[in-house]
Amino acid sequence: MNQCNINFLDLPTEILHVILKMLDNMDVLYSLFDVNNQRLSNIIQENTFTNTLNFVLITLTDDILSISDPILDRFCINILPRIHYNVKSLILNSLSMERILSAADYPNLSELKIFNFNGKIASRYFT
Repeated sequence: MNQCNINFLDLPTEILHVILKMLDNMDVLYSLFDVNNQRLSNIIQENTFTNTLNFVLITLTDDILSISDPILDRFCINILPRIHYNVKSLILNSLSMERILSAADYPNLSELKIFNFNGKIASRYFT
């Protein structure tokens, strides 16, 4: 039986794109951003993966949580400043809202969904 060693990056770009689109775009960005491969970098910075960013986790019991601090740090420091122009929609928890909105300018942002938003936070940001 012959064994062949085929690397993930040996696949055609179209196949890579299909595979990556089956995954959560936040996971794709977090896992593959800055992997030191220009072809992969170009694919994951396309609008498919950067238009809508969901920073909220909803549990099976419908609890709403923020993503973990190390993941949020990586997005705010490394990822958002480089993809900010493509972002059209942000889904945020009010606790992480300021960090995410301060990480970059979002000139094409047209939708902002904020969970766990209360009057104290509203008066702080919208007065």
